[in-house]
Amino acid sequence: MKTIKQLIADRYAYGRAIREIRREERTDEVYSKFPALKAMDDELIAIRSKRMIAAIDHDNVAQKICESDEHQLLARREEFIKEHRIDPGFDKEMPVCAECGDTGFVRMNKGYDRVCDCMKDLVVECFDSCGLKDYASYSNTALDMDMFGDKEHRKEVRRRLTSAIIEPDRLGMPLLLYVDKVRSGKTFLAVCMVKTAILLGKSAAYQKCDDLRSLSAQDLRFVSDCEFLVLDDYSGAVTHKADNASALNNILESRIAKRLPTVIVSSSSKEVLVEESDVRIAGKLNKADLV
Repeated sequence: MKTIKQLIADRYAYGRAIREIRREERTDEVYSKFPALKAMDDELIAIRSKRMIAAIDHDNVAQKICESDEHQLLARREEFIKEHRIDPGFDKEMPVCAECGDTGFVRMNKGYDRVCDCMKDLVVECFDSCGLKDYASYSNTALDMDMFGDKEHRKEVRRRLTSAIIEPDRLGMPLLLYVDKVRSGKTFLAVCMVKTAILLGKSAAYQKCDDLRSLSAQDLRFVSDCEFLVLDDYSGAVTHKADNASALNNILESRIAKRLPTVIVSSSSKEVLVEESDVRIAGKLNKADLV
């Protein structure tokens, strides 16, 4: 599993090479059309080289001469560019995306960052690798808070989970229980929260509890260390399988110790979950906060 930040960093490194190629192409085109400008820029490089050598040699007189020559040449260059209506940034690296400057993130009014729209394909790739491949149609825009009744309750759950993503340091217990009746839209809302976390640049994962034992060691590490985790379809029966119980217990111990927000989704009440679960996990569930 790769985080959205890792995917964007890879894209940025590749994009930087592309931007440099485009910068060179623009520069060559301008120099070909205006050789006098190229001659001025070559002279600037030579003057700056002399100035650097003078600084190394502590030759103050030569430094002042170089500074004066550079100042005069820059003034001539600026006048030439204006006269011929040349883009003054022709030799600068230009970002492909004006909104994020190719960083992949834009600042929101509330002071936090979100993934830029130019990285949509990477967002989808991240969704797929983090357990959401089967939930492409689940999104906040499609989330009907009133579809299953009790709209205010669902809005409060979303508010609590959003706070856990944005301000995890304010959580009391980092383990949260999202308990509701069968077919109440729990999974839809939980998936949307994982997607929200990824869109905010967080490392996040969605995982069904009964599938934990089938994860590779690398994926188990990711699930243990990601910044936001949803464990869905939890029941006490899940912990009756020794390998599953062990994996779940290790994940929860690690995440609680690191104070990483973890949401366990279930259709059973907290009391039933505590009573029916493996004793190691029951103790953690007993301390969990309900959302």
